[in-house]
Amino acid sequence: MNAMRHSAMLGLLVALAGCGGAKDSQPTTPKTPSSASVDATAKEKGDGAEAEAAVGGEGQPPVVMDAAREASRGPGSPESGHAGPGEPAATHAEPAPVALAQPIAMPTPAAYRSGEALAYLPKDCDERVFANVGAMIPADAAAAVGAAALRVLGMKSKEAAVAIAGALRTARDAGFDPFTQTREIAVCGDGDVVAVGLALDKGVDLAATLQRVMVAVGERPGEVVREGSLNVLRNDSGGALAQVNGNVLVIADHEADLRPAVAGKAGAAGFGDVSKHLVLVRNREVGVDVLGKGGNLDVSVAVHLSDGDAREAQAHSKEFMAEANEILNKVAEQMEATPAKPLAARVRAVRPQLRGKDLLFQGSTPVSELQAVLKGVVSMKPEDLARMLPR
Repeated sequence: MNAMRHSAMLGLLVALAGCGGAKDSQPTTPKTPSSASVDATAKEKGDGAEAEAAVGGEGQPPVVMDAAREASRGPGSPESGHAGPGEPAATHAEPAPVALAQPIAMPTPAAYRSGEALAYLPKDCDERVFANVGAMIPADAAAAVGAAALRVLGMKSKEAAVAIAGALRTARDAGFDPFTQTREIAVCGDGDVVAVGLALDKGVDLAATLQRVMVAVGERPGEVVREGSLNVLRNDSGGALAQVNGNVLVIADHEADLRPAVAGKAGAAGFGDVSKHLVLVRNREVGVDVLGKGGNLDVSVAVHLSDGDAREAQAHSKEFMAEANEILNKVAEQMEATPAKPLAARVRAVRPQLRGKDLLFQGSTPVSELQAVLKGVVSMKPEDLARMLPR
């Protein structure tokens, strides 16, 4: 994944970022607090206040222009305090600010429709992933889930925590909360094109907003291009993000992949009826279906075996199934030491089946049980939560 998608998805799923320019047509250049003032404010507010203090305090816009200036400098440039090889450091040059796009007024979008984001993916996808985020994470839990994600991301350093907190605050100031307003995420290919469906309370110029977020998290700001009602944010490596309507963002490694969406020639096939799915995955190795039925979640995972593995499984089915059960037992053992412990018994109860060339795992769990697990996960310490995440 390139820097554009890293930044954009950080903005969407973690701090999907914006700056307070939507409320103020002129980007402000607040005075950067000194480290002493940050520390003093943090002491007054208590543990964990460093990030809030560093972005200017409650109700203040994030400090993005100074970060923008730094992002625009190269090593050894006259404006940079970082000297190139064999060069003395400059000490008194005044850097020129990066020109950020002026946010424009956007109409309040219509209510988001289930599956709307799919219309903006390429028709042909080697791999497909769909997640109904709004249905999986209840509104009253979304903020807690987001806070837990921020705690993990901020573990890297104090600077990272400050940047992420600033990005999130500016996104919210612009009218966009990535945790409570993201509804659906659909992916075509190996992350080549990502469409995100949103439910915004008001019109937000997301291209200009995300440009400021990229700066806030230490990325180069890129260029905002207006094409009629379309807003595009381009990065230096050819990737782009397009706000194709008030509800949908499309993110791609290559800007050319956005053009079918712009021209109305997209419309991904092969996702099926996503209105019934919480999660859907389709690729050459696996198929995953998570469906909500009443108060339960029905989960089906089909591992697609190669011709050789399928023949081996049929010929030695007893040994093959014993190995499959051992894998499930190991997964359950790992759950025992986490808030997911209530699900361990359900994992052990799954009985793998062979159907043609597929190894099938099917199970069900009450939604209430999953919500209890989620509540436990978001209350974990950041270091414990980080150990649970894929590396």
